[in-house]
Amino acid sequence: RASSAVAGLVAGGAIGAAVGIIPAFLTFGLSIPFGAMLGSGCGVLVGGAVGGATGLTGAGAAGYGAYTRREKIGNIVKDAQTKGAEVIGRTRSEVESRAAATKARVVGTYSTVKDHCASHVTSASERAASACGAAREHAAQSFETTKTKTMELASDKCVQVTAASAAGGAVALGAGAGATGLVTGGAIGAAVGVVPAIFTFGLSIPICAMVGGGCGLVTGTAVGGTAGLVGGGATGYGIYTKREAIGSSVSKTMSRVDDCAKYMKDAASSSADYVRARVVSGTGGTTQ
Repeated sequence: RASSAVAGLVAGGAIGAAVGIIPAFLTFGLSIPFGAMLGSGCGVLVGGAVGGATGLTGAGAAGYGAYTRREKIGNIVKDAQTKGAEVIGRTRSEVESRAAATKARVVGTYSTVKDHCASHVTSASERAASACGAAREHAAQSFETTKTKTMELASDKCVQVTAASAAGGAVALGAGAGATGLVTGGAIGAAVGVVPAIFTFGLSIPICAMVGGGCGLVTGTAVGGTAGLVGGGATGYGIYTKREAIGSSVSKTMSRVDDCAKYMKDAASSSADYVRARVVSGTGGTTQ
């Protein structure tokens, strides 16, 4: 009834306000609220009466039906409760059995996975230990091989001669080229410093000479050292590897020199005897 009265109030007020718009020009707008008030009042009365009658009739019929069929309704409720309890019991049993089966499967799967992982870890550990042992043995063999080769190279006369020649060439040519670069770079730097000497009161000449000399020293030492290292090493290696041929050539040359000296000595002696004989024959004397 209350909800019907509220609905009638709202609907009646809206209809009354709409009706009050028509004479609003003649009543200076006062007909709108007046019409809304009348419509709301009529709506409350009509909505309350209609809602009350409807509620009275419906509630009475519902109450009469429920009372006359109370035993049947009670039986229906009891049957529903019994069936609900049975369904809940079966559901609980099914859930418990499925939970137990799932738990058993999970435990079995966990055990299988655990054993599988343990076997894999053991196998991996064994393979890793074997690989480490093989790597250690290979490293030891490589170290021994490298050590042996290094000792062989260090004891090789050819390597020693080549290294000594390369070091000597690097020192000799590096020092000479460094001195040449120092002088040349200083001269070029001084020449370059002459250009701004007017603005620097002559200070640019010694400064540029120092910079040029330093650059020339570094460049000359690097170039000369490299050239001496390569040239000296190559020369030493070539001389050492061809020492027998060089020795044989020197021996042959010395033999030829001795032969030439002996020939010249014999020729000089025979020439002296010939001249002496002519002189003696020309003077009528003797060779004594």
